[in-house]
Amino acid sequence: MNKPLTSREKEILELISQGYSTKEIALRLFVSQETVKSHRRHLFSKFSAKNSPHLIQRAISDGLIDGTMTARL
Repeated sequence: MNKPLTSREKEILELISQGYSTKEIALRLFVSQETVKSHRRHLFSKFSAKNSPHLIQRAISDGLIDGTMTARL
């Protein structure tokens, strides 16, 4: 990843890694789903990721999230 993440992107990345949906993230952060989708697009672009699992794999590789975390049930 070449571009730094904003604090909001880091927050959303963490929630994605915990298994939250776009709708759930929007509700938790008090923002619209479109705002979350926009941040997700930026994350996919910054990590050159194809999908959410690929995004998480790259974030773990870059040390931005803990690879031992498990998705919420």
